[in-house]
Amino acid sequence: MLKQLTQDYIKAFGTKDINAISNMLCADFTLCDPEIKKNAANGIQGKEACLKAMQGIFDGCKALNFKARNIFVCENITLIEFSLQIDSVLLEGVDIIEWEKSNETFLMKELRAYLDMPKG
Repeated sequence: MLKQLTQDYIKAFGTKDINAISNMLCADFTLCDPEIKKNAANGIQGKEACLKAMQGIFDGCKALNFKARNIFVCENITLIEFSLQIDSVLLEGVDIIEWEKSNETFLMKELRAYLDMPKG
C-alpha cells in the first residue's frame, strides 16, 4: 500500500498536481530539504505552509521531471531514490517519507529531502 501511495506522490509532484498532493498530507505535515533548512532549521511546519512552498517550486519553473530510480518500504517509512530535472538543473537525491495512518488510509506526516545541490 505505501509503495503505491509513494508512486502516487511521485506522479502528482511530477505533474505539479498540488490538489492531489494536498490530499496526501496530514494537517501537521513537515517538509524539510536543503534549501528550506537555510531558513528554517526544522523545516516548514503545517500542511498549508508546505503546500505554498511546493506551489512556489511549481510556479518557479517551466519544466519539471521527477523520476524514481528505486522505492523502498520499511514499516511506515518510504524512501525514494530520485532524479529531479527543474528546467536546466538536474538534482539527484533521496526523499524519506514518514506515513501516518489516519482512519483507513495513510497520509504523509513528514518528507525529508536530501539532495546533491549544484555548486556555484
